[in-house]
Parts: sequence; C-alpha cells; structure tokens
Amino acid sequence: FAVSPITAHVWKGSAHQLVDAQTNGEELLVQEDGANHRAPRAGERFKNPNLAEVFDTLAKEGKEGFYGGWIAERIVEAVGAKGGVMSLGDLRGHASELKDPIMTTYRGIEVYEVPPPTQGIVALMALNLMEDKAAFDGSQNYNHQTEMRRKELDAERMHLDIECVRCAFAEAVKHVGDPRPMEEEQASAHWHTVNRLISKKFASVKAQALTSDKATDLVNLDDASNVRNALGANHDTVYFCAVDQWGNGCSMINSNYMSFGTGIVPRGCGFSLQNRGHGFASLNCGAHPNAIGPSKRPYHTIIPGLATYPGKDSLYGTFGVMGGFMQPQGHAQVLRNMLDLGMDPQQALDAPRFFVSVADYSIGENIFETMSDRPKIFLEAPLPEEMAETLRQKGHRVVSQVTGMKRAMFGRGQIIRRDPKSGVLTAGSDPRADGCAMGF
Repeated sequence: FAVSPITAHVWKGSAHQLVDAQTNGEELLVQEDGANHRAPRAGERFKNPNLAEVFDTLAKEGKEGFYGGWIAERIVEAVGAKGGVMSLGDLRGHASELKDPIMTTYRGIEVYEVPPPTQGIVALMALNLMEDKAAFDGSQNYNHQTEMRRKELDAERMHLDIECVRCAFAEAVKHVGDPRPMEEEQASAHWHTVNRLISKKFASVKAQALTSDKATDLVNLDDASNVRNALGANHDTVYFCAVDQWGNGCSMINSNYMSFGTGIVPRGCGFSLQNRGHGFASLNCGAHPNAIGPSKRPYHTIIPGLATYPGKDSLYGTFGVMGGFMQPQGHAQVLRNMLDLGMDPQQALDAPRFFVSVADYSIGENIFETMSDRPKIFLEAPLPEEMAETLRQKGHRVVSQVTGMKRAMFGRGQIIRRDPKSGVLTAGSDPRADGCAMGF
C-alpha cells in the first residue's frame, strides 16, 4: 500500500520503538544502506508479506489460527525474549465478550458507549454535565454561519465544557475497572455505581460545583480529580464506521495504545504487540478497581460511539474520535457541535477543539497517579488568543494556537449521520488524519 502523509509522519516519529525493542522491528521498517532501517516515506509503497500470511491463517483457521498454532507460538517466543511470562495457555484462554452498551441522552438523542473498563463512561458523564451547565438550551437554530461561529468561539461555553470534562475524568479515575474478576456482590455494586454515575441526577449534583467564573479547585470535586493534565496523545488507533441502506450502523475501533505499543514484533508476523497494561492503576494506588490482577483487563481508552433517535428504533449516527484520553472529550465536542450548533458531520469535525490532557505518554505517566490542581488546557488554532486569555483569567493553564502536525492531540474522527425520514446519509472525515468519507 502507498503510505499517506500523516501516517508517514507518525511512523517516522515512532520508529525508535521498533528499533529499541530489538525484537524483529525491522519487519515494520524499510531497509536502506546495509543494516540501517527507517520508516517508509509519504507516497512510498510498503509491503508486509508477513502480515499477509497472518491474515491468510486467520481466514483459513479463524480464532484458533491466531490464539493457537504458529502465530501464538511466535507471540509467546517474543514476549519471553523480553522477560515476559505469557504462555500458550494464556492465549488459548482468551475469550471475547459481547456486553450491553451504557447510555445517556443529550438533547433527546440516545448516546451509547462501551462500558467499563473503557472510558466511554467519561463521554456520557461529560455530556450530562454539559447539558446541565449549557450556556444555551439547544432550542435555537444555529445554522446561520455567523451565529454558529460566534457560539463556537464563546469563551464561557468553552470554560464550562472544559470543567465538565475535568469533572467526568475525576469520577472515572475513582471508579473505572474490570468487573469480571469481582465477587458477585462486588460486581453488582460496581454496575450500580456505573448507572449512578451516568444518571442525570448525579450530573445535577456534581454540576453545582462548576461555576462560570473560575476553574474549580479539586477540593470542590471531592478530591476526585487525581489527574495531572500534560501533553499526551497517541497515533496508532484506527477507527471506521459504516451505515447501510436500511439504517444499520457499525462503529469500530482498534488500537495498540502507544504508537507501536510495546515495539515487540513476533518473528515473521508483521505486527507489533500492544502495551495496554500501562492502563492499570499502579501498585502505589492500593486496592483500586483498576488494580492489576490475574485475568483482568485494564482501563481502556478506545471507545466507538453510536447514537439513536428517541425510542432506539432509528439510527442517528455512528461516530468516533481517536486519540487516547482525547476520545471522550472528542465525542462530547463533536456531538455538541451537531446538536447544539447545527453543524453537519464535516463541520463538526473541522471545528477547532480543546484538549484537557490527562497523562503524558512520552514520559510514562499513569492517569491514576498523576495529579495537578490546574490541568493544562490545549486550544487548537484558530481559536482566538482572546479566548485563551479569558480562560487564563478564570484560572486555566492554557497552551494556545496549536497548529500543524501537533493538532493530532485533538483527535481524529469520523461521523456518519442518518436522516430518519429520508434515510439520506451525511458523513465527515477529520482533516487531522488521512481518512476520507465515501458512499457506494
């Protein structure tokens, strides 16, 4: 395949992971000048015959072909070479789950996210808080471009949205964990907590601590926000969505977490292994719901989204915004753009965003350990400097005028929206990535 420009840029920036891991990383690089390897350049064709062989095995043998047989053996071999303890039995014991999504409403639209241990709950809590603290009630029509632009850039709306995201993350880092290994009574209490967190009543109570005049102190959030907000974004995630002529929608996401994940490439397989284990709360956090343990899944950042019109019988749209801890923030912002500002999917994705960063991947920060009373807030150009200064006056630590390739920190999204009467589909693809929207 031909390597696209943004993909080439990110590949180059992450190639050191493959080299440093010293486990077959050259399979995902281009050889030149003897023993030297580099990332493929934009427009260059990259061939991955090893991955093609893996896909052929999957097509012929299904799940057993991956979690058993030669692929599994190569995975165990590669992990063992780096001191890991994964066994063939661990891989054969893998089982996927089909879980019911969690849901809230925003402006009457039913918004669905995947449940814990993912951060879908953050998006739903943020939307509930935004609805409670909205600078306007959504009943107006903002399709007029001038009015839409004014509201889009409103500093007070931006401040309240930032506060809602901070509060939502504050609750998530207290409660999100994998309920599977819990005892029945503990698991029941866990799901009761989840349902309480995504309720309108809970949002109404928490929203009382959020004011329009200043950034909230942590103490006013019950010391919940043990999140230090510094620069952090990943570039490995793939999101796509599709809607058919009958209104069935698919929202799909996949990720290695931090670029090439561990950087470990099983011999002759053409793919790298993920490092999602970084999402566990550290041992310093004690008896946390997200503490590492046998057969547990960590806090997961990847969240495909889907929404329906009231009654669950008609699709509103499929959506997703890639980008680590930006994802729930991106979901909330693009939905706000469509449902409050009257934007179509492409306008909603094009609009500049804010980013409340929650962990700096580049220095190995863990969301469950890092702390700060004043999170860093990144504003994408062309959000005006006047807005940034207003936010600073309210107590936010603002980094403004983020441009160029650094805009990746604001996520990369795709949206398909369906008209319930005509069935007409309207789609958008994020300009911050190499994707596209197409119909056929």
